Amino acid sequence: MSVNYSTNIVGFMMKPQVMISQCLIGDPVRYDGKHKIDDFIINYVMPFMEIVPNCPEVACGMPTPRPPIQIIKVGTERQLVNVDNTHINHSTTMAKIAHQIAGQNPSLCGLISKSKSPSCGIVDTPVKHVHRPEKTSDLSVANEYIEPGNGFFIEHFKSHLNFLPIIDENQIKIANLRHRFLTKAFTLHRWYLNQKRSKTPTKSFIANHRLLLTAYCIENAITEDNLFEKMLMSDENSELSAIKHWIDIFDTDLSLSSLAKTFTSAANNILFPRRERVEYQNLARLLHQLIENNDIQSSNKLHLCLAEQSHRTNINQLSQSTLFRPYPKELNDIKE
Repeated sequence: MSVNYSTNIVGFMMKPQVMISQCLIGDPVRYDGKHKIDDFIINYVMPFMEIVPNCPEVACGMPTPRPPIQIIKVGTERQLVNVDNTHINHSTTMAKIAHQIAGQNPSLCGLISKSKSPSCGIVDTPVKHVHRPEKTSDLSVANEYIEPGNGFFIEHFKSHLNFLPIIDENQIKIANLRHRFLTKAFTLHRWYLNQKRSKTPTKSFIANHRLLLTAYCIENAITEDNLFEKMLMSDENSELSAIKHWIDIFDTDLSLSSLAKTFTSAANNILFPRRERVEYQNLARLLHQLIENNDIQSSNKLHLCLAEQSHRTNINQLSQSTLFRPYPKELNDIKE
């Protein structure tokens, strides 16, 4: 599939719908009445997104400013309560809001959330574990310790849209994490558009995204069953497994001179256009080095330069495929 993401056509229809925590875009909705505007998101990411602002605490009816809230975990139950008065409990309301917001946004392609927030944090939200003595509801006499976890809204939101790529304002500044998020968000957007435009949406989508999808789920590269779902649900470990799979093939085929010419041409013309040209014998070493450096983006490209041989894809077409251009070039050129 050839993708033209020139500046002139990155219009409304080409922008994936992405939900962003309102405080990150400058809205003063935090508990202290302030915001946490993020210039990186404002300047480099938002121009390519259709933005859906969201503050689940405001959506729950909490005022601004408001008393700070926290997550406590008693046994296996997580509760969202006020810091200064744990009897004020927002758990039921927040769970309903998460369900409601998920249902109101059927074309959502991603979520950029505020780190460490009791509502919107991903993995790093402080969760207070409390061990309450029997026969008392008074949490003030409980033993407690802190562990990181998901924010309360995020936890419930993900239970409704578990395939949705989610990232916070710190993670999106890390190239590999940003690449994974943007690839999934823009691919999900193309999926939604394809459902509206094609008479055979699944078949045509798989055909146009085969190389990209198999980069994330190599164990299902031969069949098409659930390829897209597996891509959305994949993590860094599954991507590395795919890369290592192609390294094994690459090492096995070192003695085949016809493949050597093809792979060397692909690497030099597509993956390393700005680097010193490499000889075929060095490609295996480069593959291993990319894995050691956790360079997922480059690794995906190179191992699928190898995969193109089995798919009989013309090398000249690869650079315009969704594999190499899963999102606008301007987003790929971002410098941290």
